[in-house]
Amino acid sequence: SKFNYAIEYAHKKQLKNINIQPYVNSSLLPYSLSIADLSIVSIDKGIDNLLLPSKTFYYLAAGSPLIGIASGKSDLSNLIKSENVGICSEPRNPQLLANNIYRTYSNQNNLKIMKKNARELAIKKYSREKGVNSFIEIFNGLINE
Repeated sequence: SKFNYAIEYAHKKQLKNINIQPYVNSSLLPYSLSIADLSIVSIDKGIDNLLLPSKTFYYLAAGSPLIGIASGKSDLSNLIKSENVGICSEPRNPQLLANNIYRTYSNQNNLKIMKKNARELAIKKYSREKGVNSFIEIFNGLINE
C-alpha cells in the first residue's frame, strides 16, 4: 500500500542507495527475498502482541536477517532476540532504526551468523514438514484421548 509513497519519497530526497522493486510473482519470490542483506518487518504499537506478520517466515526461509520494528515486549522482538536472527528497533524512532541498520550491516561476520540462524530456524521450526507433523501429532493426541 506504500509502494508509490516509497518511490516518491526516494525521488524527492534524491536517494541513490535504494532500489524499490514492484510486486513480485510468488514463483519468483524466494529468489527476490534472498537478495536482501536485511529484511524489515514492522508492527505498529498497540497491535504488536496480536500478530507475527507472515512475511517474517518468508524472510527467515530466505536466510535474511530481520530488522524488527516493534516494541521490546512483542512476539517479533522476542523471536529475533532469542534466535539471534536480527535486531530490533522501537516503532516511530527513525534514528534508532538507521543506527541499527548501519551497525548490523557493518558487522559482516555477525550478519553471516544471523543469516545462517535465520535459515536454520525456518527449517527447524517453521518448515512445511514441521507444520504438517505438528498437526499430525495434535490429531493423534485427540484420537488417543
